[in-house]
Amino acid sequence: MTRPYMIASLTLGLLAAALLGYLIIGLDVGRLTTDTWAAQRIITYALLLLAPLLIYLPISQALGLRYFWMFAVISWALFGYILAFVTAPDQANPIQYAIFLTLFFAVLTTIFTPLTYLLGYRFYSLKAHRRDIGRARRQAILISLYICTLFIL
Repeated sequence: MTRPYMIASLTLGLLAAALLGYLIIGLDVGRLTTDTWAAQRIITYALLLLAPLLIYLPISQALGLRYFWMFAVISWALFGYILAFVTAPDQANPIQYAIFLTLFFAVLTTIFTPLTYLLGYRFYSLKAHRRDIGRARRQAILISLYICTLFIL
């Protein structure tokens, strides 16, 4: 993917994410209708898959992260579906909290992996340390685990 296509993909992905935010927050599409196949819900389903795909595919290709985009799309789509369409339970259920925190952990990992990779590329002096995606992934997982642990407390 060349640079203009990456920029166009990121821009379209951010626009799709903004439209998705409007549908979820502005229109409250999860409470709007209970029909699973309503037009607003189908558009939301499509945007839940399309927005992270358009954002993370060029990032993955630019940084050489291979299949990272699939993990990002799946985790963001499931997390967005939970936020938009699943109602909060009346009573506290530890299984539901565990599912939510697991998806939140995955989403945080997709956010912090490219950031830690770029920070490592910028600040490490040895070439072997600069291009170490495993190090960036481990650091992102630790940061995400720390934030999720704070939510548990």
